[in-house]
Amino acid sequence: MEHIDSEAIIDSKNDISDNQKWINLFEIFTLICVGFTALIVLTIFFEEDIFRIFTPFLAPFILLFMFLSYVGLTFLSIIYIPFQVKKVFWRVLIPISINLITFSIFYYLYDEIGNLRIEAKFRINENRFNEAKEWIEQSIQPSTDEDYWIISLPQKYKSLAEDGKVSVKYEYGVVIIQFYRGGGLFEYGPSFVYRSDNISPPFESFGDIVCTKRLSPNWYDCY
Repeated sequence: MEHIDSEAIIDSKNDISDNQKWINLFEIFTLICVGFTALIVLTIFFEEDIFRIFTPFLAPFILLFMFLSYVGLTFLSIIYIPFQVKKVFWRVLIPISINLITFSIFYYLYDEIGNLRIEAKFRINENRFNEAKEWIEQSIQPSTDEDYWIISLPQKYKSLAEDGKVSVKYEYGVVIIQFYRGGGLFEYGPSFVYRSDNISPPFESFGDIVCTKRLSPNWYDCY
């Protein structure tokens, strides 16, 4: 009888050990899902920087890898449910819930998160943009109804534009200045654009560049 009880105790301990092992794995998997969600938010926030650092040709492969990683995590979250529901109970739904939240963030907040980064970058440097704009206007000498320049910025303003250079157009009394931010994909050229006439967006500027949002009087977010 004592021998049977000992075996029962051993079996019970083994069950507890197995359950604890699965619970630990569940906690690790949940942390991976949470970490991936945070990574998605940061990727959206710093998307332009990623494209600038890794070039427009390499960055899409990084984004594709992240997409496939998300699909893999979601698949594992789904097949995890029927196998582990008895071990972690209702908590087995946490990973798939996190992945659904990740999808919702990407689908509903993609533009808002990206715009937050752009607006923050402009607000932090707004005074310097205006100073650079004034320096540029003093530097150009329009001689006809239409003029175009590529101007190298002074050292203290070089960080405001890719390669420290800006494109300037003079069209029938209107000064248009493009501060290219870098990181554009193919035909896109993310830029801060100044227009002296302060017209309402959307409008096209510098070829295929489309300005979609006014950041402050005379300043626009363009792609």
